[in-house]
Amino acid sequence: MPYNEVWRRGPLELTLPALCDWYPPDLKAAVQAFRLSALDGSCAACGAVSRMTVGDWRFEHGEACPVGREAIEMLANAAALDMPADNPDALPDEA
Repeated sequence: MPYNEVWRRGPLELTLPALCDWYPPDLKAAVQAFRLSALDGSCAACGAVSRMTVGDWRFEHGEACPVGREAIEMLANAAALDMPADNPDALPDEA
């Protein structure tokens, strides 16, 4: 994804992919859901919940989550957009 935004959630700064009007509809929907899950702390698609501790934030989408990192990477690659291999800050790390 070529564009990012930085958001603050409590003491954390999150780098999230920007939601651009020119994204294909399936990618746009996935990015929107990913952004909402990161900012809200829970994923409506797979039920994942973020875990925060001092200095650490973890968000692990389910393996087959349609809005997880892998799914968004596949959609972006299909649309010929640069994703984390070219832009490692495009999505927050999931560990």
